[in-house]
Amino acid sequence: MSHLAFARKYRPSALNQVVGQQAICALIANALDTNRIAQAYLFTGPRGTGKTTLARIVAKSLNCKSFDAPTSAPCGKCSTCMSIAEGNSLDVREIDGATNNGVDAVKSLLSGVATAPAESRFKVYIIDEVHMLSTAAFNALLKTLEEPPSHVKFIFATTDPMEVPATVMSRCQRLDLRALSAKDIQGTIQAICRNEGIVIESEAVFHIAKAARGGLRDALTMLDQMASLCHDKITGEQTIEILGMPSTDTIVNFGRAIAAGDLGFLLSLLDATEATGVDPGVFCGEMAEMFKACVVRHATENHTPFTDEIMGFLGHAKAVELMAHFGNYAKEIKRSVDRRSTVDTAIVLAISISNRERTQPVVWPRPPILTRARPQDEVAPAESAPLPEPTPPISEAAKPEPVKPAKQRQSKKSAAPVSTQETLF
Repeated sequence: MSHLAFARKYRPSALNQVVGQQAICALIANALDTNRIAQAYLFTGPRGTGKTTLARIVAKSLNCKSFDAPTSAPCGKCSTCMSIAEGNSLDVREIDGATNNGVDAVKSLLSGVATAPAESRFKVYIIDEVHMLSTAAFNALLKTLEEPPSHVKFIFATTDPMEVPATVMSRCQRLDLRALSAKDIQGTIQAICRNEGIVIESEAVFHIAKAARGGLRDALTMLDQMASLCHDKITGEQTIEILGMPSTDTIVNFGRAIAAGDLGFLLSLLDATEATGVDPGVFCGEMAEMFKACVVRHATENHTPFTDEIMGFLGHAKAVELMAHFGNYAKEIKRSVDRRSTVDTAIVLAISISNRERTQPVVWPRPPILTRARPQDEVAPAESAPLPEPTPPISEAAKPEPVKPAKQRQSKKSAAPVSTQETLF
C-alpha cells in the first residue's frame, strides 16, 4: 500500500476536529443546528489553515443521510459522507478556480443548478482559489449566486480576498480563518507522532512549528519529510539541517553583534553559516522577529537576560527602528536576485543604526565562529602548491620583478558556541 501523506491522512472530518478555528466552527455549527444556513459562504485565510477542509465538512453536514436534517456532526460513514470524502459525489462539485477560471467553465458548472439533487438534500458547489476567476466568469456567477434555488449552496475558498469583486463578496457570508498559533501546531504534531509511533524531540517540534508560520499543512508536510529521513528519532539538530534554518545560538549571536555594532563579526558569521547551507535571507526575518520580541518584552516589563542585554546596548528607539528595518528587508529579499548582497546591505545599514550617537565602541563577549572546511576545488591549485615561475624574458631590460608568494593565513581552531537552553526572546 502506498504511503499517504500526513496532511491527507489526518485531515479533519468533523467540525470538532478542526484545529485553531474554534470561533468559525462554532458559528457554522450553530447555523447548521438552527437551520440558518447561508446561500453562499466565502472562507478566507492563509494557506493550510482549513478552508477547503471546512468546505467539505459543511457539504457533509448538509447532506448526511444518518440525520433527517442538516447537522453539525455528520456521521462520516454513510454513502453520502463517504462519496464526498472520496470526491466522487454526484451532488457535490469541487473545482479549482486557478485552472477553471474562464466563463465557459462557470457556465458548465451552473448548467445543472436548476435540476434537483440526485441523491442528497443539497447540491453544493465548492470553488477553491475563487479569486483566480476572470471578470467574465465572476459576472456569469452573479445572478445565480444572488438568487440560487433552495437546493443549491455555494462555498468559496481563497487566500486573497482582496481580488474577489465586491459584488460577489456582498452575496456571501465571509468567514476569515486565522493563521494557527505555534502552540496549536506543536500540539497537533505531538499527537500525530504519538499515533504514528515517532519519537521527536521538543526542539524539533518547536522548529517545525516555527517554520510553518501558521500553516498546519506546511507543518505536516515538514513532519512527513523528517519522518522519512529519521526512522527512529527526529532530533532538533537534524530538523535544523534539513529545513536549512540557523540554530538558536547563531540567531542569538547575530542579535548581540548587531546590538553591539560589530560588522566584522557579523559578516564572518554570515559566511560561516552560509557555508553550512543556510539561506542568508532567513536572517532578515529572524532579526525582525527578535527585535520585535525585545521591544514587546521591554514595554511589558517581561524581561529575559537576553532581551535585557539587547535593550541595554540599543535603547528603545533604536530597537524599534531595527525591527522596522529588518521587516522591510525581509519583504525586499523575496524579490531580490542576489540575496546575499541584499542581506549584506541590510546588515551594513543596521550597523549604522546601532552605532549612531555612540562615542566609543561597545565591548561585548564576542564568541568564536565555528567554520566548516570546504572541499578542495578541483580546478584551483592547492594552497600549498608553489606559484609558477615567471616566463623567461626576451631581453634583460624587460625582465620582470620576481613574484613572491603571499603568506598563507593560518586558521585558528575555535570552540563550539555555548548552547542556550532558556527562553531567550
